[in-house]
Amino acid sequence: MSWEVDSEELTNFSSSKTWNAVRNRGPTRNWTQNIWFKGHVPKHAFTIWIAHQDRLPTRSRLSSWGMNVSPLCCLCAVYEESRDHLLLRCEVSESVWELVLQRLGYNPFGFHTWTAFSDWLSMRDKVTSRTLKRLVAQATISSIWTERNKRLHEGEARTPQGIFRIIDRFIRDTILGKIKRKEFMSLMQQWLRRE
Repeated sequence: MSWEVDSEELTNFSSSKTWNAVRNRGPTRNWTQNIWFKGHVPKHAFTIWIAHQDRLPTRSRLSSWGMNVSPLCCLCAVYEESRDHLLLRCEVSESVWELVLQRLGYNPFGFHTWTAFSDWLSMRDKVTSRTLKRLVAQATISSIWTERNKRLHEGEARTPQGIFRIIDRFIRDTILGKIKRKEFMSLMQQWLRRE
């Protein structure tokens, strides 16, 4: 008995080839590699995936749906809480990004648009590895979103330095947990060299 999948005759059944043949698959987007890279942290990858599609339930989005909520940012309470403002341009977020970028070895700069942020994640450079850059960026986005939710739902607030300490601890733990993977072997040294 033989199996045929996409006009290829197989001697044994292959569930992966069958699944790929029967599922609807959209075109691969160029930004997916920034999210689903080898070694990503699923919780953080999911958050940044939702953010990349601009589907996070920010206050401006909730307000546009007719919900009776203030559209102002939970972190600064000055500007409307959109994805780009909350995660990239808010004074709290900018302070966190400044600490993160300094640790990675970049001169601090601000991301003014999500496109600029996504382009930076894709860019190869000599400052740090893309794996570390992507890992840290995902942890930063997730930590800022978590801080927003803590302030909104629990009334707790951390300083940008406190948020950075959580990111730092998480990055260290993640690298140690994956240290045997080839792409993670030098990451701890890269992360700590500007401590």
